[in-house]
Amino acid sequence: MRENKKIKDCYREVGFIKEGYIASVFVKAINGDEEFVNPMLAVYKNLKELGKDLKNLKKDLKNQKKDPIDIYGALVIKIKFHRTSPLRKEFWQTESDIKLDNMYRIKQYFKMLKNFGKLYQIMIMPHHYDIEKKEWTLTNWLPVLSTITDEELGKIATMSNQTQVDQSAKNMALYDIEWVKGFDMVNEELIEKPNKIGNQEVNC
Repeated sequence: MRENKKIKDCYREVGFIKEGYIASVFVKAINGDEEFVNPMLAVYKNLKELGKDLKNLKKDLKNQKKDPIDIYGALVIKIKFHRTSPLRKEFWQTESDIKLDNMYRIKQYFKMLKNFGKLYQIMIMPHHYDIEKKEWTLTNWLPVLSTITDEELGKIATMSNQTQVDQSAKNMALYDIEWVKGFDMVNEELIEKPNKIGNQEVNC
């Protein structure tokens, strides 16, 4: 997670967007029966950018020579900024016995979608700051319960060695879930057939 210890830690304000979109894709092996879901890491400002990336990803995975796979569906989640939580240099200097890898992340997304009545939020991490463009790249990391404390978020950050975080970033952030909808991979548009789960709106 950490690249250069000489760089100053946790001082730069992060330009978190007010609202955005994240997605998960459903994939299956073309030469086999294996199927799985993969939450994408990117955070998008608009649906046009998201749709373009989904289209390109589908093409690239289907055309890869080794173990080609097909994206046969996707879920889009609209998120809205809720609050920040501080990042501290101790998070990157502390070694944790527990490591949160991508498989843990996938399981957390399954848990969130199965138990939507419980109020979840999305943990968004500051991946990289482009000094020339003065822009942040954000990472969609984990669904967490909305009751989570800053101390607990810090422990998750320490265990999350699988995601790159810009060590100059002052904060990470939590985002509320506005809605979850299916995404038509052919027509590149949302599927507008709402179902209610708990107090949340889910479209499939």
